[in-house]
Amino acid sequence: MSSQNTRYKYVEPAEEDGCTAQKVWLRNYVQAAENSVFAANYADPENGYAKEVAYLRNWVEGRLQWLDTQVPSPPNFNQSGGSVPVGFNLEMREESGFPAFPGEVHYTMEGNDPAAPGSTPFIYVSPLALNENARVFARTKNATKGTWDPGV
Repeated sequence: MSSQNTRYKYVEPAEEDGCTAQKVWLRNYVQAAENSVFAANYADPENGYAKEVAYLRNWVEGRLQWLDTQVPSPPNFNQSGGSVPVGFNLEMREESGFPAFPGEVHYTMEGNDPAAPGSTPFIYVSPLALNENARVFARTKNATKGTWDPGV
């Protein structure tokens, strides 16, 4: 039990299996968290708990931005399915809202995954005139890292 009468239970390692150093570390960790939450300056944006929350928020936002740069953005189509008139020009753009990611859009017209082994995709360079039924599957590939987006 902590100084604020907060009960906590050891899950792993079991209480009887934990060494003294682990128990002391956990006790101190819980105590530090409680000291922040129950402190007189809790709401102070400079020295209180709000400072810790802001730090964590900034860290998470930065981490998410970094993650977005690790995988290419999937291409967007100017038509997301359905019927189109004969001769419709299908455009594919890298505008998914993620940071720009260098790469090429690869696509197939039969609905096969361009990244699948044995696939022979085309590289998108200009709008495609759709003159017959097609099931376009497109993915962005980073030429440097060789990574693919999830596919659309």
